[in-house]
Amino acid sequence: MFGEEKNRGGYKNYPNVSVKNVYMFPGIPQLLKKLFDCLGPKIFQSKEKFFKKTVYFNVTEKTLVVALNQLVKECPDVIFGSYPVLENSFYKVKITIEATEE
Repeated sequence: MFGEEKNRGGYKNYPNVSVKNVYMFPGIPQLLKKLFDCLGPKIFQSKEKFFKKTVYFNVTEKTLVVALNQLVKECPDVIFGSYPVLENSFYKVKITIEATEE
């Protein structure tokens, strides 16, 4: 499978390996972006909408763990991510919230 990019009246090909619904992409960020731009509409088809919010906290992750665990129990259809940051003067933890309903 090749992604195609219009380039000055012609096409440039970017190789991509796929077996059924499993795709292997290049590790070079520039080529990965070009393949996503070319193949995205074909391989990322979904009628389902996804919503994501990010919240930043200026406290340690340990401080949030009890409340976050309670949210996980109360909202089983929501995906929570907790990402501590060591060297940032604005926040110490980034929490992501992902769901199919807003």
